[in-house]
Amino acid sequence: MVLNRGPYDDPKMMLDEVFIRRLYDFKTTAPQGSIMVDIGANIGAVTQFFARKSPSLSVHAYEPNPDAFSTLQLNLLENGLKTRVTTFANAVGKSQGELSLWVGVNTALSTGYSESSPEQGGRQIKVPMISLDQVFEKLNGQGVWMLKIDTEGAEGDILEGASSSTLASVKNAIVEYHDNIVPGVSERCYRVLKNAGFKWKIFTHPWDEGIIYATR
Repeated sequence: MVLNRGPYDDPKMMLDEVFIRRLYDFKTTAPQGSIMVDIGANIGAVTQFFARKSPSLSVHAYEPNPDAFSTLQLNLLENGLKTRVTTFANAVGKSQGELSLWVGVNTALSTGYSESSPEQGGRQIKVPMISLDQVFEKLNGQGVWMLKIDTEGAEGDILEGASSSTLASVKNAIVEYHDNIVPGVSERCYRVLKNAGFKWKIFTHPWDEGIIYATR
């Protein structure tokens, strides 16, 4: 496996979280021909993890930060995954529009949900944003085996903006919440997932972040 990095990427953190501590391991293999949607794909570590685990899995990967997106493309190319992963340079939120995204910082911290830069020297750019319903429209009615969301604060808006039919087409979800960026966003995520019929367990970081593992 190759994991390239750009000047603002953090591959050591990705290797640790995804491949060593395996924080995104759902302890199951995708059925033949399954689809995963990766919202906030960054440089592609989680996409690579699931694609390697399930050789017939197809992925739709969304990453709005231009720095991370270029590294994502390179990682998919050098790992032979370009035919199985479709990439989109969109942010995903509650509705279609634009997002003011912080760039020029560690791409793993890039957010549109903070008034100040996550790191010194950051700047904001406008990136195109679509809703989760629009993401799923590109799947032509196919169900999603795994929905992964890691969007540095946007997770509440993404889930709240999704229709009941979109959420009903998801079998499993991994949602990283960021109460340190958007206070109370974890409760908003729990509420949507409960109403959509999911059960879940939680891994909690000590800095008001965590990962929700949801399934039906």
